[in-house]
Amino acid sequence: DVKRLKELIPQAEQNKIPKADLEKAKKVLKAEEPRQDARDKLLAAHERGSPADLKVAIAAAKKAGVPAEELKEYEDLLAGAESKDKAEKALQDAMESLDVGALR
Repeated sequence: DVKRLKELIPQAEQNKIPKADLEKAKKVLKAEEPRQDARDKLLAAHERGSPADLKVAIAAAKKAGVPAEELKEYEDLLAGAESKDKAEKALQDAMESLDVGALR
């Protein structure tokens, strides 16, 4: 948990925890902060319901090193949203191509 690690590092420094342990914790924090930020962006994009935002967030999460198993749910959501958008577009195109005069 990045938030908890951020809280504990200063406390550990004050309590004279061995430097090697502090350096390990700082290294983990440095690696995990971008991943946590990417996770937060994934969740926000999902909550907004925007396929475009979700696509950008997935790309950023991959770049940040978020594990593939964590991304699968969001990739599946994106695939479903894109499929729905394509179906709606095809239906709209079909409806627009009808000759309204011939229906009367």
